[in-house]
Amino acid sequence: MAEVLALGASIIAVIQAAERIVKVCKYFIESVNSYPSDLRLIYIEVAAIKANFESLEFVEKHDREVSAFLKTMTGPGGPFSGCLKSILELEKLVPPGIVPRGSKTTKRRKTETLVAALAWPLKKETARALLSDIAHYKSTISNALSTEILQDVKDMKRSLKEVTQQLTGMSATRVIRYWLNHSDSSPNHNAACGLYESGTGNWVLRTDEWKSWINLKYRCLWIHGIPGAGKTILAAHLTEEIASLESKQYGAGIQQTSRNRIASVYYYCSHARNQDEAGPFLRWIIPQLCRKVDRIPSLGYNMFMDGRQPTMNQLLSLLEVVLSYFLTVYVTIDAVDESQERQNLLNILVKLASDPRFGNLQLLVTSREYADIKAVMSKISRPLSMSNPHVEADISVYVAAKVRSTSKFRHWPALLRDEVEQALAVGAKGMFRWAVCQLDILRRLREISKIRTALENLPETLDDTYVRIFACVDEHDWSLLRHALRMISFHETIYKDNPKLPGVTKDIILASYSAFTLQSTAGTQANVDHLHNSDSLEEICGCLVSFRTRSWPDTNTAWTGSASLAHYTVREFIESGRCAGGPASYFHNSPGATNHAIFTSILRHAIDATHQPRSKWFLDGIEGYCLQTATVALAPLETTITDDSALLDAVMDLLNPLDRRYSIRMDSLRALFHTTSFGSVIKGAIREPIWDLVWISAPEDREIGALTTLCFGGYMTLAAQVLSNTDLSTLVTTKISVCFPTKIVKSGKMDFKGSPFNLFAECSHLLRCGDLSLRLLYRSIVAGPLPRRIRPSTLLAKHYSGSFWDGLHVGYDDRGGSSVIEWLLELGADPNPMGYRVTPLQRMVQRGDKCAVRALLKAGADPNGCGDSNGAKWCHETTIGREDSQLHGHSPLYIVETYREFRSSVAPLPPTVVNEIKNLLLKAGARPFKLSNLEIQEGVSC
Repeated sequence: MAEVLALGASIIAVIQAAERIVKVCKYFIESVNSYPSDLRLIYIEVAAIKANFESLEFVEKHDREVSAFLKTMTGPGGPFSGCLKSILELEKLVPPGIVPRGSKTTKRRKTETLVAALAWPLKKETARALLSDIAHYKSTISNALSTEILQDVKDMKRSLKEVTQQLTGMSATRVIRYWLNHSDSSPNHNAACGLYESGTGNWVLRTDEWKSWINLKYRCLWIHGIPGAGKTILAAHLTEEIASLESKQYGAGIQQTSRNRIASVYYYCSHARNQDEAGPFLRWIIPQLCRKVDRIPSLGYNMFMDGRQPTMNQLLSLLEVVLSYFLTVYVTIDAVDESQERQNLLNILVKLASDPRFGNLQLLVTSREYADIKAVMSKISRPLSMSNPHVEADISVYVAAKVRSTSKFRHWPALLRDEVEQALAVGAKGMFRWAVCQLDILRRLREISKIRTALENLPETLDDTYVRIFACVDEHDWSLLRHALRMISFHETIYKDNPKLPGVTKDIILASYSAFTLQSTAGTQANVDHLHNSDSLEEICGCLVSFRTRSWPDTNTAWTGSASLAHYTVREFIESGRCAGGPASYFHNSPGATNHAIFTSILRHAIDATHQPRSKWFLDGIEGYCLQTATVALAPLETTITDDSALLDAVMDLLNPLDRRYSIRMDSLRALFHTTSFGSVIKGAIREPIWDLVWISAPEDREIGALTTLCFGGYMTLAAQVLSNTDLSTLVTTKISVCFPTKIVKSGKMDFKGSPFNLFAECSHLLRCGDLSLRLLYRSIVAGPLPRRIRPSTLLAKHYSGSFWDGLHVGYDDRGGSSVIEWLLELGADPNPMGYRVTPLQRMVQRGDKCAVRALLKAGADPNGCGDSNGAKWCHETTIGREDSQLHGHSPLYIVETYREFRSSVAPLPPTVVNEIKNLLLKAGARPFKLSNLEIQEGVSC
């Protein structure tokens, strides 16, 4: 505790001494034309120290623990004591009575006093030496102030190059898991390993291509094969072989260093994720390598603190740093052909295989032999084809093993089993998948004559094979099988942005079959019309669907029966014209039509929900699944919804706060979201949780209620569609009362009363999608029909959004576009609108929006404008109204220099932002002042 008090006392002492010096220098600079240039240097350096220590004072007061780094800084000879000593020495060079007291002193008398006092007790050399010391101490302290929090740094000499302990209360592993990881490939690897048959795939290890690659003779090995050749299972086997090299090194007890450390990582592209795999590939292998050395590069830490998703170039730079921890890194990437827009992934592979920065990376790639892939891979890799007798021999081994180990084949006569092995080994023609499917067809047959007939008439292609599989399914089970395939497809589409989430379960498939399919065709009694269970579902789906046990991320909870299409070729076939126009047309899946139909059913059940889900687990019941999925689907199905007025109408029913079931729905969503298992993985699929918007007083107009909720949630396409059919005047005249949580306001909650327009005008800076909502409303109002059109200058005067430094809100400017302020200025808004008690520049300075400040000054905003004393003012009960009374009469430079008194309800700005805004204002000719009480007149209330 003594250390904390000593630290606090040191900080306050530095602030007070710095403030005295700044006042003296400032007064002297303003009063004497030919002031010594050293005073300007003293003013700038000491003002920066003061700002730094004010931020440090805030952190020290609100952090419960003082890090080891801060403790060393407060010791004798540390930067705190050194800085304080230098500041006090510098203060001695400025006589305490230099500033004349009283307001009646003439300017001439003030000048004489200053000249007399400064008969240069400010010794040049002494002052410059002290400034040099202060700059050194400031540089040391700034290392701790460059992030939002102070952390436990054990080795200051490395200046945060390695963050190996803790980061804001989370371990380095958790930081990577929740931020960097995107697509978890371990389930794919584990599933492929589970399907591996011992003794197969070893032919690769005997080839010259493999031996040369594993011994670093060349950097990339490309294994290619036809669809169904077993590339994924082979990749898993080879990955395990490579991993054994790593295990041997650890097992030998060899000390691991960057000079001898080897590592093996993998990534599996998947059609189920329906995504461009370039970014997820890098975002998976980088943290895997970091875990192996228990280390995070400072570059990765800085990217995390930046608060934005990393770019491809940033990821490649981070990978380069991580690779420096190893002698050799082997990377396996499977199924490149299953990546969407795979040219992006191919470009990454080219860089990894040819750029000298990644010279210690060995790349193993598997894919189909498509022309675009071949054109790229032939230039950077050594190819190895799977069309060879070794694969056919492996298929024989696999078929023999399955026939002998599967219970349904075990009771067959030995001669019949031999016939199956021989026929499938010959007919497979290098396709493992073909052999798997034939076994699934044969196991469904019960008569030896039919089995032998099937063996004599084996289908030649995978398409023909799938047609035969569907034909083998009992016609009474067709509807269930089709529903299962479509539910899997729908689920993967809706949750594609969060691939960590397990697939739809058997229980949900069966429950939705009753609720959606049977009920819609046979009435409410159909809920109990079938006796299917999870076992019969798995039997019917056969080799078309894989059911796995998946674990929730970061929990010990296993989820059984997580369903996915068994192979890429299944999706290709059921979505193809070949299926639509052939004998299996009943099972054809058109993703657009499927998504529309299933979402309609899910939406209907979500709206009709009259009680909370029975279980806290998202996938444990149809009620929770429909409610949560209806909300998550709003983003990926925005276009589908806007194209169908009936669907849009149903969405407005779902989001209507006057509906008596609305609170039940939101309470249920809130409960589901805050379960450890679901909330931790669904955040990526939710823009802004709409259940956080609590309605205290809802509007009578359903469209206004739904529009407000959509804007709050960031569903701009849907909001725009609703807005196009809404009377714009109601946005201003309708009164609502809501509250929502926010980390920016100290109370943790924002209470609002007013119109929907004012909600986003006042609070857009508190919401992740606030600027999007405000821009949408502005665009509609500015371009709206007369007489409801509002001038851009009026909107600019009332604009209240700002880019906050804490990462909770990022302005458009940071994404390469223009901010709302810039957009309004481009529309012709006057940067100095008349008739308002606060100018846009004053408000943006108070908000700390340096980009808006820059844009306003560039457009000609008055840097010394204090607002119109007779102008209209907001109601004092509103947030803007309360701030208007504070800001009016204070110049922008005065506001930024004394910003703490204008930001009492929110966190202080970082020193860097304060200094940037201050410099912008000074360059524009700003002066710090405030009007007297007599000069400030009350305006007309609006």
